[in-house]
Amino acid sequence: MNWQLAENLKKAETHLRRFRDSVTAHYINGEPSPGISGETFDNLTPTDNTSLGLVAAGSAEDIDRACRAAQEAFPAWSRTSGKARRKILNRFAELVEQRAEEIAWL
Repeated sequence: MNWQLAENLKKAETHLRRFRDSVTAHYINGEPSPGISGETFDNLTPTDNTSLGLVAAGSAEDIDRACRAAQEAFPAWSRTSGKARRKILNRFAELVEQRAEEIAWL
C-alpha cells in the first residue's frame, strides 16, 4: 500500500472512531435525539461498503418534532438583528475552520 494512502487511512480512522463508539443521533431543538423508534442503520462507506458506524433512523414523528422545533425557534431568530446573526454565523465559520481537517476526512 502506498505510504500516503496508509497515512490518510490512519488519520481518517482517528476521526471516524467516535462515530463507531456510539450511535449518531438526530439533532432536534438543540439536543441530540436517538429517534422515537430507537432503530438504527449502518452508515456504509462507498469505498468498500463497510460500516462507519450506526445512525439513528428517522421517522415521520422525528421529522414532525424537528419541524415543530424549527417553527418555534423561527420567531426569535427572525427578530435577531443582522449584526447578531453575523456574529453567530461568523462563530460557526470559525469552528468549522478549526476542525477543517477533521471535517475533510469525514
